[in-house]
Amino acid sequence: MDDHVRRLLAATRLHVAEVDYVLVRAPSTAYAAFLSALAASQPTSCVGVVWSSAEMTGLLPVETWGEIAATFPAATVELGWRLITLEQTIDLAVSGYLAPLAQALAARAIPLLVLSAFSTDHLLVHATDLDAALVALQEVIDRAGRGEGLRMPS
Repeated sequence: MDDHVRRLLAATRLHVAEVDYVLVRAPSTAYAAFLSALAASQPTSCVGVVWSSAEMTGLLPVETWGEIAATFPAATVELGWRLITLEQTIDLAVSGYLAPLAQALAARAIPLLVLSAFSTDHLLVHATDLDAALVALQEVIDRAGRGEGLRMPS
């Protein structure tokens, strides 16, 4: 593990959002309406929207989805996600920061979705995996703090 990445990991703090999240998939044509509905609902927690010509995906608190769901009856919805924010500012030139965290979750068969903002990363895990995910992530952070490289759990 690169020493700079190790220092970044060692200084990382985990923050779990207090709300449950939902993933929403809708036709790409719903993008403008989705953004408008989100703006009107004024969510107070992290929200992510990804658009491609094939589809639009939204990540938002369950409560916010409840406020706008009727507007998108054809949406596909997956409930039961929790958001973990990696409280560490990461320069866009850094590579390898997420890899040991993702590897630790993969070693425990914990599915992971990543939402990257300009300088902060957020991890989505199933609510049922939250406790195990936090243990796995904290182990990586602790090993980095001791100057150790990544050791995969058995």
